[in-house]
Amino acid sequence: MGAALATGIQHHNVIATVKHFAANSIENSRFKVDVRMDERTLHEVYLPHFKTIIDAGCASVMSAYNKLNGRYAAHSHDLLTKILRDDWEFSGFVHSDWIMGVYGPDGAAAGCDIENPEPIHYGAKLIAALESGEIDGEVVDTACRRILTTLYRFAAAPDPLPDYFLSLVACDAHRALAREAAVKSAVLLKNDGLLPLNRDARIAVFGALADLENTGDNGSSKVRAPYVVTPWQGLKARFPSAIMSDDPSSAGSCDVAIVVAGLTAVEEGEFIPGGFTLGADTTTSSIGGDRRSLRLPDDQVALIRAVSAANERTLVVIVAGSAILSSEWIGDVAGVIQTFYAGMEGGHALADLIDGSVSPSAKLPFTVMQDERDYPFFDPDADSIEYGPYHGYTLAEREGLAVQFGFGFGLSYTNFDHDGLTVRVEGDAVIADVDVTNTGDVAGDEVIQLYVGFRASIANDPNGSSRPSLACR
Repeated sequence: MGAALATGIQHHNVIATVKHFAANSIENSRFKVDVRMDERTLHEVYLPHFKTIIDAGCASVMSAYNKLNGRYAAHSHDLLTKILRDDWEFSGFVHSDWIMGVYGPDGAAAGCDIENPEPIHYGAKLIAALESGEIDGEVVDTACRRILTTLYRFAAAPDPLPDYFLSLVACDAHRALAREAAVKSAVLLKNDGLLPLNRDARIAVFGALADLENTGDNGSSKVRAPYVVTPWQGLKARFPSAIMSDDPSSAGSCDVAIVVAGLTAVEEGEFIPGGFTLGADTTTSSIGGDRRSLRLPDDQVALIRAVSAANERTLVVIVAGSAILSSEWIGDVAGVIQTFYAGMEGGHALADLIDGSVSPSAKLPFTVMQDERDYPFFDPDADSIEYGPYHGYTLAEREGLAVQFGFGFGLSYTNFDHDGLTVRVEGDAVIADVDVTNTGDVAGDEVIQLYVGFRASIANDPNGSSRPSLACR
């Protein structure tokens, strides 16, 4: 996805950037934490996605706030020069994260070319370091050459459109694409004969998130859509008899009860410390950050239980950007669908899925464990933390853990058969082909997943015996 986004952005001669390089995996303590890992973990887990995006041509890189193995990322010669420039042959420029991303002019010598948003350490302090001989003049020359060469390449290229009008924002084609993306992102996790619904079904909708414009982060990645179709608005437009209620007992008088639960930017958005200035605004209290629990808030769990007690035909719609543990309530409901943050057309997309206009096709991009203790240890306030190579489905496979929903899980309204798998080698590529047949009565899309491993690898076994080393493409 990152490679495709970078390619699309740069097609219009806007420089894309990939961030945060690297190991920016704790939000709350990102300004101080020292993330420690061995070479295997770094190169198998925390770098491959960056390399994929760099190989696709992404022209700039943003360094991370955190330390990696004792050094701040913007001051890491190993990261910014040895790996990025020498090993990966990256020719663009590197810039720091916004404010507090660089701690001294030596960042330039490590390979961080630009300090954002203004030169605190790359201003007078950098000049002084040059004059004292602490930093060689070639460091500045090299950084300027990278910046100007990249800028010139994009500035000199012809734009694919003659002009870019404001009317392009949220035009018909883009709204249709937003709706398609929302439909194809939603994962159907449980369906005990509940979905799809007839349009004349009498439904009652519950939950404070049902009619909330909730599209994700309110920090630096906030998208200001001209409008947002909430879940309630989309459902009401499709199911005319739908009602919204805050009384769980009213669920018993309808055909289907729908509880919209999940999170907002307050619970899992970018962490903005209190008193921190972001643009023209200064926060008075901290917002966002790492979750202290992977479960739904207690009041939402209580609502799900109360509604499902009144109507066993209850559907839970999860709005959240990451894993939600559901073992404490999922047995009480007939259906669960996770829409993530579905964007401006999310409400219409939800209605498309619920009434069967489109069959769900997305698969989970992470593993949902049964219990939080089954995940690797995590401390959102850590000063230092060590990570190993196992997480998600690789950890579950290695430890023999039972999971609630595995990586790649996702239900459909139809069934598919897979047959005739063939694999061949062409140069450096391994090509797999498989026949896919829709054996149901509903049109649908299927995502083919291929799990590949080294048959005789001993890397995953601490005792040294041979067992498969799983990877996914």
